Amino acid sequence: MNTIAEQLGYQSPSAFISTFKKSLGETPQRYLRN
Repeated sequence: MNTIAEQLGYQSPSAFISTFKKSLGETPQRYLRN
């Protein structure tokens, strides 16, 4: 997640994960598993 968050311009991976979860209702890890 670090690389993805950095490439998208987020300050930290946790900021990216939080935004992702608010938008899609689950974490990136869960999204990728399903």
